[in-house]
Amino acid sequence: QEYGAVGVSLHIGISLVSLGIFYMVVSSGVDMSAILLKLGFQESLVQSKVAAGTSTFVVAYAIHKLFAPVRISITLASVPFIVRYFRKVGFFKPPAAKP
Repeated sequence: QEYGAVGVSLHIGISLVSLGIFYMVVSSGVDMSAILLKLGFQESLVQSKVAAGTSTFVVAYAIHKLFAPVRISITLASVPFIVRYFRKVGFFKPPAAKP
């Protein structure tokens, strides 16, 4: 509850940026299947997500979904620091004292 709005907003922002980056990469002609295999993704998972003949957006979205654990980790790790910073500069009120 303490980090909810910031967490959701940050995660949506990271997701939109991620999807945009993957769309740019896929539309520029980079072979993402080879890159994903080098990163350690299983071949069956890559082939099911990046099927031949699909549109650029569908491929970019599939790759975006493969990187969901990375986006979630970034969100969970950074939200407390962001909230602490916003409280320090006076943008957020300090947490309410617990009775």
